[in-house]
Amino acid sequence: MRQVCCHSANRISKTTRMPLHMGSAFSGSQAHGSSHGSSAAAHAASSSSPSSPSSADIMAQGGNLAALALKFDNTWVRYLNADPEHKRNAPNKKSRQVRSGHYVPVRPTPLPEVCYVAHSSAMANALGVGDEEAQSEDFIKFFGGHFDVVENADGAASWATPYALSIMGSPQSQNCPFGTGNGYGDGRAISVGEVFVPSAWDGAHFEQSIGELEDPAFAKAPARDKNNATGRRWELQLKGGGTTPFCRGGDGRAVLRSSVREFLASEAMHALRVPTTRALVLVVSGEETSQRPWYSGQSPEAPEGLSEDDPRLARFPPEMRRAIIMQYTSENRNPDMMVTENCAITTRVSPSFCRVGHVDLFARRLRREPDSAERKDELQKMVAHAIYREYPELLGDSANVPPDVAKLPELAPRMLRLAATRIADVVAGWLRVGFCQGNFNADNCLIGGRTMDYGPFGFMDEYDPLFAKWTGSGEHFAFINQPQAGLMNFKTLAESVVPSYLAKGADEEEEIKAHVMFARDTIQEAVVDTWRRKLGFAEGRGGDSAGGLFKKLASLMQASRADYTMLWRELGGVAATASRDGVASAAADTSLVARACYAPLCDKRKEEWTTFLTEWLTALGTDLDTAGERMARENPKYVPREWMLVEAYTTAQKGNMSIFNDLFDLFLDPYGEGSDRLASEYYRLAPTDALSRGGTAFMT
Repeated sequence: MRQVCCHSANRISKTTRMPLHMGSAFSGSQAHGSSHGSSAAAHAASSSSPSSPSSADIMAQGGNLAALALKFDNTWVRYLNADPEHKRNAPNKKSRQVRSGHYVPVRPTPLPEVCYVAHSSAMANALGVGDEEAQSEDFIKFFGGHFDVVENADGAASWATPYALSIMGSPQSQNCPFGTGNGYGDGRAISVGEVFVPSAWDGAHFEQSIGELEDPAFAKAPARDKNNATGRRWELQLKGGGTTPFCRGGDGRAVLRSSVREFLASEAMHALRVPTTRALVLVVSGEETSQRPWYSGQSPEAPEGLSEDDPRLARFPPEMRRAIIMQYTSENRNPDMMVTENCAITTRVSPSFCRVGHVDLFARRLRREPDSAERKDELQKMVAHAIYREYPELLGDSANVPPDVAKLPELAPRMLRLAATRIADVVAGWLRVGFCQGNFNADNCLIGGRTMDYGPFGFMDEYDPLFAKWTGSGEHFAFINQPQAGLMNFKTLAESVVPSYLAKGADEEEEIKAHVMFARDTIQEAVVDTWRRKLGFAEGRGGDSAGGLFKKLASLMQASRADYTMLWRELGGVAATASRDGVASAAADTSLVARACYAPLCDKRKEEWTTFLTEWLTALGTDLDTAGERMARENPKYVPREWMLVEAYTTAQKGNMSIFNDLFDLFLDPYGEGSDRLASEYYRLAPTDALSRGGTAFMT
């Protein structure tokens, strides 16, 4: 990937323009740099109530950086403990052990020659920021890491946090540079403020009054500030904001490629109604670059014929054969070249970034020092803060401050029940839209149950239950196993929270087990409900048959090499046809199924599809008449497939935002039909090479 450069007209004083590709002209760069923001604003206006604020309203109310800074209400640094060693280690930019405290004060490292790339109008409006202001010089400087533009604002602060790493419930510390676990944390993500947006609370209208689509990841009660005003709290975090004590030798930067992926995927997931962190703004440096390992497109595959029945593997048991094949394939899917890429920052936004790993860290420290009052206090404060930030409905009118730790025996078990439901919702949402997070460790699992860490993620093209985009995912993080990974993360959460409130001498093991069993049942119910809704059953119906029907469908999808997104969308068309022409006629016509498959259907396979379609359509019963409409609301037509994202970031690197803008528009309405032009380009099977090419089919 070639380096981009900001010509003189595109530097910080002209932030509405994308940087130019070296040596190329960028005609109409003003339009390219802002058109997606306008289209996003139009979409937000069309999908919210007439009472939602327009950009003009926001600007009239003073929607500028100074006004945004006045909304700073940084509870993480107000109520939690700073690393006691931060002053003598200032500016805290080098990797080191952080042995105590919930955060380290650290300033972002500013991007030189920072240029505007994109922003989300919907997210900006939720913060009270208009489209023009989101592209202004001060905003781009601030979100490009130039913290000095708000340095004198009341309460301005920036920080990075430590957390622990657990994989599938197993504590890890071996790849900590110090071997202690004290080096894990926000290695390149720096929080630059919590913004509190006041609003009257009146149920459903509240969502619309700040320009928000309905979001199941929000608490069922408003956040409150220190003055007890109701509203929404948003934490702003720069991904790629520079080194911190947790950088573990990394450069603290993100590059344009990964930043484009995160920006588009975050906002797409929100439109898909899957709980997620959001993206506010994306900026790039025209000067600073980083080298990253990547793919030339010629990465070798595993040798043809290497499969579980290969004679060379006959002496190994089946599980070991699979592991050998996976290891060989992974080793041969490593990047084969170094590329120089422009550094970029995506500002991600969430009500909080409280991770399971945060609580995990302080619980581990307490287990090592069970008689330490300081360690107990650190853990209890962290749990209380998670309740305060994510579950204010538990606090009633006292939600303006974290609860007293004396109330944890009452509140913490209730928080665990709510967290189990939120985690169940998010992993079921991933299954619904064909998303694989790829690295669902406890540190990448938010206590509030939102998708985060858009690094090794991928949306599935050809159906494979063990799909994962990241070569290091293993089967444990594969697509179909994500509910189990979610359960293991919840188990880590329960094991970490229970010691914060359980009295000495009480049966900790039984308490944890009860919470985990509840989470297991909750996740199973959420998954079955997802298949029920995707199959078109009405609310409260089809639960008994949905799981069995999906198992049969999954087997057929894999055998037929079906495209996951297209197949589900086409099944909605089959249901509509059956409603009109009858079950027998619709089931006999496999043409809609065939268009969603990467290989032709043989006669035997067509018969199998007819058998399944007949069983499914018959099971719908009286739900059949409206099943097609319900399925169109549950099964998206457009998701951010990797080959689309590759087109977006490759052309953006050259200064051309047209594909980025097309995809952004498309992803804002993923259940819609799209224009004829966009449908022909993006509602189709993946290009053949996209199913095998390094950097598209897989990555590391």
